[in-house]
Amino acid sequence: MSEYSFYEFQSIDAPLTSKQQSALRKISTRADITSRHFRNDYEYGDLKARPRTLLSKYFDAAFYMENWMWWQFTIKLPKDQELKKSLKPYVDRETFTLETKGNFLFLEIAFENEATYCEPVDHVLSSLAPIREEILSGDLRAAYLAWLAADSPKYADDPEPPVPYGLKELTPAQTAFVEFLDLEPVWVEAAARVSPPRKTEKKPDSAQWLNSLSAKKKDQLLLDVLEDSGGAGQLRREYLQWARDSKASVVESGRTVDELIDEINALMAQRRSEDEEKARIEKERAAEKDRRRREEQLAEVLANEHDVWEQVEDTIAERNAAAYRRAVMLLKDLKEALTTAGRDYEFADRMARIRRENDRKVNLMEQLRVAKL
Repeated sequence: MSEYSFYEFQSIDAPLTSKQQSALRKISTRADITSRHFRNDYEYGDLKARPRTLLSKYFDAAFYMENWMWWQFTIKLPKDQELKKSLKPYVDRETFTLETKGNFLFLEIAFENEATYCEPVDHVLSSLAPIREEILSGDLRAAYLAWLAADSPKYADDPEPPVPYGLKELTPAQTAFVEFLDLEPVWVEAAARVSPPRKTEKKPDSAQWLNSLSAKKKDQLLLDVLEDSGGAGQLRREYLQWARDSKASVVESGRTVDELIDEINALMAQRRSEDEEKARIEKERAAEKDRRRREEQLAEVLANEHDVWEQVEDTIAERNAAAYRRAVMLLKDLKEALTTAGRDYEFADRMARIRRENDRKVNLMEQLRVAKL
């Protein structure tokens, strides 16, 4: 039992029926349950059901967080040998796993990473859920990103898995996934160097797919849709499976894990150097801006020199510590302005007179000494 945990499940392919929602309500009387999701959090408590069972029976995607330290994202996919084969190079047995159970594949990333305490997490699953359809359509970029971020051992001589097309231009869900994984953008940038752009091909002809189905199959799919028994989701899954072209979406980089890590380190060093140069330039610009502003201030002091000297004398005449501090600031401006103008001897003469006239003001004398005036 953890101090705090958050669960969310989402139904993507088909809405939950009233009967299904009632069954879920028996599991939790407090959860936020709709036709599309189940959401609840617990303080020193836990979900009264097995998350994988709920996902298998009712939902298509799930997110779990414990104490802002343990993170888990799972998607349920149809049991498809081609899909399983395409995902296999990216998964392991520890952090990023692929499990077959019944008629489904469960793709899961689970890792420990301390985040900002009490940071809202109710948006996480909504931002990540589109990854499921992307994978179903043959887009393996999220799978590659999970492999890249996984904490499981990567041996130096192991080959890098197939690199998906389009790593330079991620979808909004994939961008959210990079943030969720806490994956350094420079890692993605290094990996993307060998990633070709995604092909801008015409959308698969859905009419062609429909024509390829038998009349019996079409009737059954239509009946399922009309009866709201998950038929719309099944229809969509079968279409995506037909349209999927995984062979054209990845490329073999020829890199080993060690070579990829070398590229990442080199790119990180390059970015650090660029950041340092950028910081140096910005610092110089700020210094130049301050110098010009100071020149304008001193020019104004010179232009109003008589009034500034009078202001010094009037301020000293107030005879309190705060006034003395203001007078010292004015004197510093006068000293710098006159010295810059080559009239430092004038300042010295006037300063000597101020000291003589106010030598019994102990606080003022001390402040002048500290200010080296």
